Amino acid sequence: MSADLLTASAEEISQSACSDFFALQVISRAENVTVVQRNFDQVRESVAEMFGSGANFRDQRFSAEFSRIAQSLSTRVGTRIDMKLVRVSRASLDAQQRDLVQFTVGYKVSVSSKLKTESLDVLTSTALVFVKGKLLTLRRLRMGNSESELQAVRNELGEWARSVLASN
Repeated sequence: MSADLLTASAEEISQSACSDFFALQVISRAENVTVVQRNFDQVRESVAEMFGSGANFRDQRFSAEFSRIAQSLSTRVGTRIDMKLVRVSRASLDAQQRDLVQFTVGYKVSVSSKLKTESLDVLTSTALVFVKGKLLTLRRLRMGNSESELQAVRNELGEWARSVLASN
């Protein structure tokens, strides 16, 4: 990420490579831990409970995660950046089966530097996948908030998650 992000408009950010990506994550603390089906069942049930209602979803972990990302960005670009969750616009449980749970969140985030403040609409679809004793986190992020963007994010991540499961 460059300092150019600090002066970019919301439109420029939404068209940049950092605004549209896929990510695979294994939690480092769990890298050498074998997860059993019972553990994954508990995770899946917790996620289903959290995202199943969708309508009034609000979670402090999002705010904490934005603070962590802002701190990391600030270090990388050498200027203070603040990120704040403005609101969660939508949250849904998209799929759940024995070895998969997928959910999508749409939210507005405020990104500020000493130069400018921008509000961005973001869609993030996440799948927790249980593969060979490991918990994988697959994520699809895209700037936007339209219904077609929402469906694309869900579908693209769902296809990727099914592909990971099928190949293992």
